[in-house]
Amino acid sequence: MAQKAKAEDVKQFIFMSTMAVYGKEGQVGKSDQIDTQTPMNPTTNYGISKKFAEQALQELISDSFKVAIVRPPMIYGAHCPGNFQRLMQLSKRLPIIPNINNQRSALYIKHLTAFIDQLISLEVTGVYHPQDSFYFDTSSVMYEIRRQSHRKTLLINMPSMLNKYFNKLSVFRKLFGNLTYSNTLYENNNALEVIPGKMSLVIADIMDETTTKDKA
Repeated sequence: MAQKAKAEDVKQFIFMSTMAVYGKEGQVGKSDQIDTQTPMNPTTNYGISKKFAEQALQELISDSFKVAIVRPPMIYGAHCPGNFQRLMQLSKRLPIIPNINNQRSALYIKHLTAFIDQLISLEVTGVYHPQDSFYFDTSSVMYEIRRQSHRKTLLINMPSMLNKYFNKLSVFRKLFGNLTYSNTLYENNNALEVIPGKMSLVIADIMDETTTKDKA
């Protein structure tokens, strides 16, 4: 597709890659940050395919054909399939939530859309790692979903000695592990920015859209 676009004098090609090219799931109770020195080391077929696609696209870049590669973290929103939808359903059903402080890079779908608009309007080339201005704290997000659904919630603090057991489970690493993009990844992207937001306002927007969809 990119070769055809270049042959037909398309000026810019935007490729949606993934954070999975780094092959990390995160660690519960430990900081895990991706920076400019982190190598691509995908461990899934999805991540591997994206890595190879990126390498092929890099070879097509020229003065007349710009390629913007976007490596978003978890994308979430009212109509986004995948882990966030499952998290929403789980949050509504669980009155007791483990209180595990974590930080994960994530990106609200509306913020991603605005970021892509910037890539197009500026006709840039390069590799980009957009993320929300706030980190995704799973326990806080689950609590906020329940609060805005008018459900009472009990947060249970988890002893740090359990982290080594949590880290043996992929589902816990993905939910409660720490995995973030470093600010050093943005040193050459000063002209681009993600719309700043507040977690509670974003969740409110998602809940409102979800309610509207359910009523339709």
